[in-house]
Amino acid sequence: MSSDLASKKSLKRSGVIRPRAGNWRAAQESMYARIGPRFDVPKERGLQLAEAFFSASRGGEMGTLRSLLAADVTMHSDGGGKRPAAMAPIIGIEEVMQVHQMLASVFADHSSRLIRYGLINGLPGFVTVENDGMPQTTALEIADGKIVGIYMVRNPDKLRHLKSYSVH
Repeated sequence: MSSDLASKKSLKRSGVIRPRAGNWRAAQESMYARIGPRFDVPKERGLQLAEAFFSASRGGEMGTLRSLLAADVTMHSDGGGKRPAAMAPIIGIEEVMQVHQMLASVFADHSSRLIRYGLINGLPGFVTVENDGMPQTTALEIADGKIVGIYMVRNPDKLRHLKSYSVH
């Protein structure tokens, strides 16, 4: 079972959402109407944090990156079994920093190409083309001015809608 399907089923069971006639979009809108937006920072500030995160993570600026993260940050990645990704969430600032320290050496040799900053599923983030030529989205959940969740989608099946990789 995919993690998206599992989360949808979990949300349905918990009563947070109740799809109307199988309409997932309507269920999401209903959920957002009850619990509010997914992040509590103004859009502009969220995008500034996304830019700072991109710059620090791709530039190997570990001190700056650490300053952006909450102590209980969690990193999720979805490669769909088709691209490299963590098999389970990475929990805690030390573990997330270890992963980014390893990625810094990859980015030093093969940097990501930034396509654009924007909202990704309602969260501030960015779209990149990685060194394998494939797109990736990174969304950041922010609370109290710190990044508490990092959500990377690398699964090509979920990124088909990104038809053009032109810089905006």
